Amino acid sequence: MKARYILLAVVVMMMVLAGPAQADFVLTGSEHKNVYADHKYGTLFDSSTADMIEDATIENAYLNGESRLRELDYGRSMYNFSVSHLYSYDSSTVEIYSRTMYNLYAYDNSSINLFGGRIQQGYAYNTSAVNITNGKVDSCLYAYNTSTVDVSGGVRTLMMVPMHVKDLSGMRQVGCKG
Repeated sequence: MKARYILLAVVVMMMVLAGPAQADFVLTGSEHKNVYADHKYGTLFDSSTADMIEDATIENAYLNGESRLRELDYGRSMYNFSVSHLYSYDSSTVEIYSRTMYNLYAYDNSSINLFGGRIQQGYAYNTSAVNITNGKVDSCLYAYNTSTVDVSGGVRTLMMVPMHVKDLSGMRQVGCKG
């Protein structure tokens, strides 16, 4: 009987120390979510929106339709990551203001707007648009097919693969860290 209570106490302590687990989220229609906690998966469809606030992270984010994901963690260090892998499809939009998105993939007619923070590595396919007015691309940004890149602010590196470049006024170095 005493062993049972000890086992129960250990299980309860482990649950308390592990903290509350956040469920993955899926948004459809015009749903909106303010993301305050960590998630392994976040999926947005249709015209849904999600705003990442404070120290929230999403390990794998998928945007579809005309959905929008905004990283709004103003004032935080750009070295804190917000999304590990982001896949943007259709006409979806990603807005990055201060933190890091590691691997970003834009397909179809998606748009990526970097207003601050950084992208570790990004890939734009089909007719996607990448607009960089401030921030950093730490490793590479690849643009394929008829994707466009508009650079008007502090970009550190950019890999130029057949693409249409509108403005390189903020470019300091072209190439990819090897």
